[in-house]
Amino acid sequence: MADMRACPSCGKVVPDSVIATAEPTGRALRCSCGDVSSVDGLRVIDDPIQHAFEGFHGSHPEVYELFKRFAWELRNAGQKRIGAKAVWERLRYETQVNPERYSGFKLNNNFTSRYARRLIADDPSFRSLIEVRRLQSVET
Repeated sequence: MADMRACPSCGKVVPDSVIATAEPTGRALRCSCGDVSSVDGLRVIDDPIQHAFEGFHGSHPEVYELFKRFAWELRNAGQKRIGAKAVWERLRYETQVNPERYSGFKLNNNFTSRYARRLIADDPSFRSLIEVRRLQSVET
């Protein structure tokens, strides 16, 4: 059985599988209540960008699916490094040339690194392909 942890804000018990990378050397617990708490010695401070990202991601899951698809296309093409910003701009292009399919949202550049981190958390094999820097909202 998976290890479980309790969210310090709401008390909900969540599996370790929801622990996402907050920076290359640490992890943060992300609860469905929106809390982002410290794990492994990190302290996550209030992060309005993360809160906005979680809301956007919940409303537009198709954006993450496209992000994953384009990252996989680069990986399958043999790229040894993948720039999250390049994937994001490809996504922006795709949504602009297909407005009938993708409408009702605009892509916020602040979310680029959040999608990269989510991809790495969901598929750790991308860790060596996508470089992420320490979030300003994470203190060691």
